[in-house]
Amino acid sequence: MNKEAFVYRWRHQDGMWYIGYHKGTPDDGYICSSRTVRPRIQESPEEWTRKILRYGTRQEMVKLEHKILKHLNATHNTKSLNRSMGLPTMSIRAGRPGSKQKMS
Repeated sequence: MNKEAFVYRWRHQDGMWYIGYHKGTPDDGYICSSRTVRPRIQESPEEWTRKILRYGTRQEMVKLEHKILKHLNATHNTKSLNRSMGLPTMSIRAGRPGSKQKMS
């Protein structure tokens, strides 16, 4: 199995969640691409948990992220922090250098 990328879910203790994908490894310091969610996680990491949902190629994970967000109706779901449904094809999104965060 190719593990170049993964889809993850961040969940806040209040039940709010954010789903994304990342090309890299779970321990490389990446948090997420959201400019609103990342600071919230950095400010109170003890209130958040991250779960890796699946590993695969970058292309597979881009498609899976979109499929999950669409299935959950993420842009209209009151528990979702996602502002988009992701892209059904390859994305240019990248992690933020310097956003190192120890993951548990």
